[in-house]
Formats: sequence, C-alpha cells, structure tokens
Amino acid sequence: MPSLLFIVFCIGIIFEGNNAQLSSAAKLSQSVPGLITYPDSLDWQTNGVVTPVQDYLDISYMNAVVMVETIESLHAIATGTLQRGSIARVMDCCATNMTYGCIKSFGGICTYDDYPNVLGKCQTSACQPFASFDTVDEYYGLNDTALLQLTQKSTLFVGFYPPEQIFLRYKGGIFQETNCSKANTMYALQLVGYDNTQKGDLYWTAKNHWGEWKDWGESGYIRILRGANICGFGSLVYQPVVSAITTTAKSMPITTNSNANNHPPDSVLILVRHGTSDDEFNKRFSGWNDCDLSLLGQQQMSQTGRVLRQANLSIDICFTSLLKRASKSLFIIQEEIDHLWAPTYNIWRLNDRMLGNLTSFHQDRAESLFGQHQIRQWLTQPNLAPPPFSSPRTKDPRFAHLHRYSSFSSSTETLIDVHKRVQPFVYDQLLNHLHRRENVLLVTHADIIKTIIRLIHSHTPDYCHDHEIPISTPIIFQFSLDINSFYNAYYLSTTLFENNTDHPYQLFPTGFERIKTASQYSTHSL
Repeated sequence: MPSLLFIVFCIGIIFEGNNAQLSSAAKLSQSVPGLITYPDSLDWQTNGVVTPVQDYLDISYMNAVVMVETIESLHAIATGTLQRGSIARVMDCCATNMTYGCIKSFGGICTYDDYPNVLGKCQTSACQPFASFDTVDEYYGLNDTALLQLTQKSTLFVGFYPPEQIFLRYKGGIFQETNCSKANTMYALQLVGYDNTQKGDLYWTAKNHWGEWKDWGESGYIRILRGANICGFGSLVYQPVVSAITTTAKSMPITTNSNANNHPPDSVLILVRHGTSDDEFNKRFSGWNDCDLSLLGQQQMSQTGRVLRQANLSIDICFTSLLKRASKSLFIIQEEIDHLWAPTYNIWRLNDRMLGNLTSFHQDRAESLFGQHQIRQWLTQPNLAPPPFSSPRTKDPRFAHLHRYSSFSSSTETLIDVHKRVQPFVYDQLLNHLHRRENVLLVTHADIIKTIIRLIHSHTPDYCHDHEIPISTPIIFQFSLDINSFYNAYYLSTTLFENNTDHPYQLFPTGFERIKTASQYSTHSL
C-alpha cells in the first residue's frame, strides 16, 4: 500500500544527471500561447496508444512506470504500433538515477516480454530497445490552455500533490479536493486526455498504476477538475519528444551514386507516407476507399511538419493523391512549415493500390476467409492481385468522385500494374520539376512510394516487397544536374534506425558520411 512514510523521488530531479536534451520549447506556460481552439474532448486511450493499467503498488516504481508509459504512447503515436515497455529494466539500470536521461542513455525502453522482471542489476544486453525519444520538454506552472496544447501532441508525465488519505480512497467522479499542499507526497500520473460531463463540468483524465487495488478509481483512472490547478496538477509537467519515428519495422534500402557524395544538391525530393487513416486504425484494407485521416494520423503529420520545418527544407511544389487521407496529410504538413502557398497538385496516378474486393474489408475477417498466406501473396507478389470487384467499380458510390478525375477503370491491381500506372508521372512530371531546380514534397501511399523508389533506380516491381515505408518519416532524395542523377538519400529522423536490428539488409551503405541538416536534427543515410 502506498505510504507517505516512503520518501519518493521528487519530480523536480527527474532530469538531474545524465540528462536528456531539453528542447527550447521547455519553458513556462507563458511561452505556450493558446491562440487556437482545440477539440472539446481527447482520449489517447481510445485512440489505441495507451497500454492497460499497470499493477505497481510499490511507490518506488512510480516514476519509472509513468516515464515508460509516456514513451510507449509516444512510440505508438509515431508508428501506429502499441507495445508494453519494460519497467523492470528501468528499475535495474536507473535505480540511482531515475531520469528520462538515464533511459535514453541505454537506448530507450525494451519490451516487457524481453525484460519482464527486476533482476537486481542492470543487464544491458538482455534486450534490444524498441522505442526512444530525442528531447524532453520540461514545464512549470502550466495553465489550462497550455496543458490543452501539449495534450494534443502526446500523453504527459504530470505531478500531483493530493492529500494522501483522500487520494487513496478515491473511487470515482471528478476529483476536486482543494486542501492540498506541495508538502504532500508527489504522485506521478500519465495524463491521457480531457472531456466534460453532461452538466458541462470540465475534467482531465489521468492514468494511475495501482491495478485493481481495493477497486481504486475508475478502472485505474482518475478524473480531475480542469481549470483550477487542483493539487498542483499542471504545475510540473514533462513530455518526451521524438523528431519523427522510432521503429523496429524493416526499412527500404535506397541505392545512391557515390560519385557525387559531396556535391551540393540542385534539387530535393521529399517523400512522405501519409498518417494513419481511419481504415488502418480500424484494421481495414483501404485501397481506393476514400477514408479519412484519423486523429492519430493528424498528430503524426503535425510531427512530420515540425521535423521538416526544423530541417529548414524549402518546398517549391507539392503533389499528393486524390484520396483525402493523403491530401489532409499534405495540408497539415504545409500548415506546420508555413507553405500553404506552395502550388499543390492532386494526381490520380498517386492513388493507393486498387485492392478490389479487399477494399474496406476487415483484416481479421479477410484472414479467416482467405488465409493469411493467400492475402500476403496478393499484396507482395508482383504478378498477383486481390479478387476484382464483383460489380463495376465505376458504379460504386465510394469511387464516384474519384472516377471523374481519372481514366483508371481497373477493379484490382498487381504491383506490376501499379508500376505502369505511376511511371508516366515520375518520368513526365516529377523529374521535370527536379530538373528545373524545384524542391518537391510528395505525400502519398506506401505502395506508391515504394514504386517511385523502384522507378528512380530501375528496380523491378518485386524489389524489397517485404520491406515497409515508415509512417510519416520524410525520405530525402538529393538530385544533381551535373550527373543527371540522384546521388544520396536518407530518412530525416534521429532515432529511426538506432535500435533497428531485425532487418536483413545493410541500412547504411559504405561511402556516405552522416549528413547534417540546417537544424540540429541528425539524418541517416541509406
């Protein structure tokens, strides 16, 4: 049972010693202006980026639990994949320095399955980290508007100073105790969202880590009155930040021309996979279904825009598909980099692969009907395609508006078909703009990005069919007119490959030095 007699780590020293870098955004609440409106409610838990409530009654685990949980959620927001992190590894390796900085110094967090139990000493080789972060923002005395803004990005580590006995007896409802003091024990919570009651009472939703102990809280969560800084809620806040993505997914290698390694680029091509769509979030095959961009996808694209802005890459022209998940992704990026003025073209040839009868199909149901192996064959073998639509595609209301702007009439596509569809755009439009020394931003779908990379290097449609394009991580191609060729390519991310060990291919071919952008962000050559 938690006790005031146990001296806990003070949140004020969470970053002392071996600090993670504090970003310039980490200042008082006055530096986080509330000039825009926010959704009436937000719940990162229902967005699928919050792990289940943990069962750690020992208060000495408190900071480790919440730090790991915020990193888990940050990783899930960036990659679309939620994994439970190992708290035991943090307890073993950072027992005398319980800080985000210590976690970063060991490469990030491992999975719970790889390191489930406290061993009493740090075993750095016992697991491979799957998620990390770049900087940590530290805030003091945040007002309601400032907290709202931060919550739009990811979950938060928040300090809370309630009277112990009242807090221990909390069973539900909106917590609004005012008899509080910083002399009380500081409890760390994961802030996961906010909402309001039917009566209009505003509240924060935060996650505790006591499991089902004495039926505490609302299934392990607590609602706290908003706008009143109840018991110091919001007075101390920490938020880990990533530049783009940390992922263990296989990444597509890109060949380059080493003869021009030190040549300044005449133009740049930036490829971005759109954010997570509603279909992807709900485990449905999208294809040409014009599903919307999910809230998670919107957050991913905002993050991508911030990366491009800090990399100081200018954009002359933009391309995307006719599908709203890609168009909205581009718009969010343009807004973040202040390039809404840039000419933008929606090209039907950049639409996602036509998946025939798999379109909008739930993945679990499709696997039960066709088998996982058969579906994988349809999606990865260059000469195979999913079953075509049983009725004419042009009469399907889902595609009516798309049909008006394209000459495309197929009811399904192989990878070879996609290759042929995209090829005219690459050779007739894309390369022409690059030859005119124009920097191009292209936001589209995974299969289309793979196809463009294959066309650039004259690869066949089966090249690297088992590799993935990471969601929202910009891929930068540098083009030289002197050699009439692309000569370098890299992912614009500081953490994408640092812990990526499950790929069978070398990610960094010899002959290239790590490139630095105009900002302090690192980039990784491929």
